[in-house]
Amino acid sequence: MANVVIPAKAGIQKSLVFKNTGFPIKNFGNDEWSLIIKSNKMILTLNGEKKDIQDNLTVEGLLSHLKIEPARVAVEVNLNIIKKNDFHSCVLKDGDTVEVVNFVGGG
Repeated sequence: MANVVIPAKAGIQKSLVFKNTGFPIKNFGNDEWSLIIKSNKMILTLNGEKKDIQDNLTVEGLLSHLKIEPARVAVEVNLNIIKKNDFHSCVLKDGDTVEVVNFVGGG
């Protein structure tokens, strides 16, 4: 969910603009209004890059979306290593930092 704050100086009729959007509004009492826009996307930092990803994904869902085999990776969310048996229950949130590390065999 995103908040867009519109200062009174913007020179628009807030009530008319917000009323026509259908989105809820909030008056902070200091001549600023917030328009709350719901989105089904979230922004994650994935391996150092910002990515728009579907909201409410688990680690398992993220790996599936990325077409990555869960058995061959380690995943860290906000500096915490996630156990493989928790991939299905670890829900990612907007702003999370995710690192996915592939195992590489060799000799």
